[in-house]
Amino acid sequence: GVLKDHHDQWILGFNRRLGLCFVFNAEIWGILHGLIILQNKKWDKVSIRTGSMEVIQSIKETFTRPSHSALIRRIQQIWLEMIQ
Repeated sequence: GVLKDHHDQWILGFNRRLGLCFVFNAEIWGILHGLIILQNKKWDKVSIRTGSMEVIQSIKETFTRPSHSALIRRIQQIWLEMIQ
């Protein structure tokens, strides 16, 4: 993943070894890991960009109905903590 500032300038990059997994899960892990980094650095203005509309839709849906994915629920939890 990559974290950029509001001018689209690179701040830092990160990676995680996932082994074999679906692209959807890799995208979710990337978003989760990026949010954890942002939360630890106390950054509160966040924009998530991904090439997967399926991932974005899955995250958005958790705000209207519960998700079966623990990763997506954790993303929602961190997101809500950051905007409070």
